[in-house]
Amino acid sequence: MAEEERQKLRGLITESTAPIFGVTATGIIEEWNQVAEDMFGYSPSDVIGKEFVRTLVHPDAGSYMHKVLNEVKTNQRDEESICTVKRRPCLSHK
Repeated sequence: MAEEERQKLRGLITESTAPIFGVTATGIIEEWNQVAEDMFGYSPSDVIGKEFVRTLVHPDAGSYMHKVLNEVKTNQRDEESICTVKRRPCLSHK
């Protein structure tokens, strides 16, 4: 991706009114906007560089989320197997 495209994307993430975070193919959080911070209660320094599943997913759903991420990574997603559950910020399981 060209630098100009990266800057445009970063601007969209920063200025968005929706929570946006980016996760690498290996599950590491690499982007985190202000709305995500407001919603989840984590600052960028709390989450960037950390594993998405261990940081944001309830421990009971960890193996399920690893399965979903693997399906997305290998482009073999089963749309019916993906569901979400809203949860409150909890720093205790980081």
